[in-house]
Amino acid sequence: MTVRKRLPHTGGSRATMLRPTHPQPLRDVYRHAHAWRGETIAHVLDVTAAHAPDRVAMVDGATRVTFGELAARSRQVAAGLTALGIGTGDV
Repeated sequence: MTVRKRLPHTGGSRATMLRPTHPQPLRDVYRHAHAWRGETIAHVLDVTAAHAPDRVAMVDGATRVTFGELAARSRQVAAGLTALGIGTGDV
């Protein structure tokens, strides 16, 4: 369950913040809602890149990055972290 908490008025807009009302991890919330399929972001990115490598994944102004490019960059970052001795479970 989530509670909307109104933040103080800050100029021209009203902002709300979602705050969990329970201490359980977010993955458990998604699993309970049957929205978590146990897949990692890396897996979903790789599958999407395999099926639609030229499809635009991100846009930042005039810069567009395809799923294929994003997957390649993701693998480069992962390889760099691994080379530094950083692995699963490290923070």
